Amino acid sequence: MVRRTLTALCVAAFLAAGAPAMAGGCKGCDKVAKGKDGFCCKGGRAFGLEVKSKKLYEALAGKEVSDKDGKRCACPDCQKAIKTNGCCDQCKLTAGRMYQSPIAYTLAKGAPMSAELVSACPKRCKECKTAFKKSGRCSSCDVGFVAGRMYETTELFEAALAAFKILEKAV
Repeated sequence: MVRRTLTALCVAAFLAAGAPAMAGGCKGCDKVAKGKDGFCCKGGRAFGLEVKSKKLYEALAGKEVSDKDGKRCACPDCQKAIKTNGCCDQCKLTAGRMYQSPIAYTLAKGAPMSAELVSACPKRCKECKTAFKKSGRCSSCDVGFVAGRMYETTELFEAALAAFKILEKAV
């Protein structure tokens, strides 16, 4: 009886230790589970939304662009954007990534912000913290928040809000 109990406890401990690996506890899945953008074994996340299709995720994620790519690119706005970490509206390049989707490009124009960063930032007021939670605009600081990103102008904020609503329906 004691042997059976001891054997059962050892088997249970072994299975419990291996459970994260069997449950898909890889680094990519852990990153997505923490709410960060990415795609792994069981699905992904883009702009704060759960994405089940890898094809959709890839269309939203964009491709990283390096300095080497900028030298080969014929577009002068892209070359400048790569050097200054700026934007090229014609080619949909922003923050070092080129996007296929106009929706993803519009959303990517915002600066990524986490709830922790917004609440700890001395520049962010109480209205900012509320706006961040509900994808709204802070009239006193003149910034807007959508999908965990901050937009400096009203035009960027309104475009991002419209793009996010379309993406929500698509996902």
